[in-house]
Amino acid sequence: MSEAEPTKEEMIRFTADLPKSLHRRFSVYAAREGKDKVALLRQWLTEKLKDVES
Repeated sequence: MSEAEPTKEEMIRFTADLPKSLHRRFSVYAAREGKDKVALLRQWLTEKLKDVES
């Protein structure tokens, strides 16, 4: 389990529309890093929102 992934917390599905070129770049980046896109997105969101209260 990645550090950005909550432990035993309910998951909610999130859908976003991305331009095809951005999605392609995201896919290439994830592949180069050897990570799942969802894991990267959780990591990035966790970092960006660390100072925001829930």
